[in-house]
Amino acid sequence: VEITLVGRDPDGMASLEDHIPLLKSTLVNVFSSQDFDELRTPEGKENMKEQALEELQNLLTEELGDPIIERILFTSFVLQ
Repeated sequence: VEITLVGRDPDGMASLEDHIPLLKSTLVNVFSSQDFDELRTPEGKENMKEQALEELQNLLTEELGDPIIERILFTSFVLQ
């Protein structure tokens, strides 16, 4: 999975650089907890995207006081 994080605040998005390890760890946890068969459907992918966004926003609100990220875009998605 390759993703792009989308937000409107350039300064907020720049501040994410300091939190990359936490963001990656959170995403790995979300992605690894998914059911393979569900991810084969558009709904399953959308649910995972929503769950990942919610987890990242919660983390960033806790760490920075602002969720910063508004959307997650899958730029590459391969199931093996």
